[in-house]
Amino acid sequence: MLKLVESDEFAIHSLLNSIKEKCNHTIPILDLVTLGVDTIIVTPYELVLRHASDSIFTTKGNDFAFQFLEGVQFMHQRNVAHLDLKPDNIVIRTTIHPQRLLIIDFSVSVQVAEQESWIEGYRGTEGWVAPEVEESKYRPIRADLWSAGRMLQYFADRQHSDTNFVFKSLADELLNHNPLHRPLLSEAHLSYEGNHQTLRLKRKLSVDAPEREQVKRPCVPSPGVSQ
Repeated sequence: MLKLVESDEFAIHSLLNSIKEKCNHTIPILDLVTLGVDTIIVTPYELVLRHASDSIFTTKGNDFAFQFLEGVQFMHQRNVAHLDLKPDNIVIRTTIHPQRLLIIDFSVSVQVAEQESWIEGYRGTEGWVAPEVEESKYRPIRADLWSAGRMLQYFADRQHSDTNFVFKSLADELLNHNPLHRPLLSEAHLSYEGNHQTLRLKRKLSVDAPEREQVKRPCVPSPGVSQ
């Protein structure tokens, strides 16, 4: 797939693309052509999540939800907020086994200096952005967490079962109206045991305590997931 991207989007996408880790769920850049200040990038053509059949969610919904959390955590650990997380910006690579979730479109993404940095200006899609984005200033990482909660809701709703209560519970926390009460995925230790419906998530809820030095922890991929 070809896409013309501006310099800011290319800088963030190429940064994430350059890091080869299994928990990196950024759509890879296969090739590029530079056109002055803009760039045409070539990425794989994959199945858009919004167009995926219910059978995919029924059989792999929890695994994809975990992969999604991995991908968001990977970005946040590098102080990148996507700011447009929605089903149209998530794709599934169905040509490999096991299937792999990828995050696309960094056109409104930002990289900030710190986890609690502030920005101004509306970014995202109505219905998928945090309430505070409507305000004059907000923390983009915290706003991204709300959108991640909406995505976990989407995975759960499409599964039509009661086997996803772990991700539903986390979604409720991420959708907290108070941004400081949303668990920071960047500081989480993610570990998912699908057979026992256990999601281990160690996190800090607020910034009341002194900030600790940020640590980019090695990812622990879900069983059987390959790059």
